[in-house]
Amino acid sequence: MSTRTTRVVVALVAAVFLMHASGAFAAVGDITTITDPAGNVSEPEDITTGPDGALWFTNFANGRIGRITTAGDITTFTDPAGNVALPRGISSGPGTDVWFASTN
Repeated sequence: MSTRTTRVVVALVAAVFLMHASGAFAAVGDITTITDPAGNVSEPEDITTGPDGALWFTNFANGRIGRITTAGDITTFTDPAGNVALPRGISSGPGTDVWFASTN
C-alpha cells in the first residue's frame, strides 16, 4: 500500500467514525475504503461533517479542500487565486459555510 493510499484510508476511517457518530451508518464496525479516482487527495489532515451531511477535509500537501459524500463521491476544490496553502483545521460554519485555516 502506497503512502498516499495509506493516508486516504486513515482519513476515511476517521470519516467513518464521524459519520457513525452523526447517525449516517446503521451498522457498527462497517468500513468502506474509497479510492479517489482523480488522484487529488494528498495528505488529508482534518475532517468535519458539513452542513450538507458530507464530510469535508483539508489536503495539506496540495492546498485543496475535499468533500466526500456518504455515497463515496470525492470532490476537491482549489483557490483559483492561489491564496490557499497548507490548509489546516476545518469546521462547519453558519448556514451552508465550511471554514478552514490556511498558512497564507
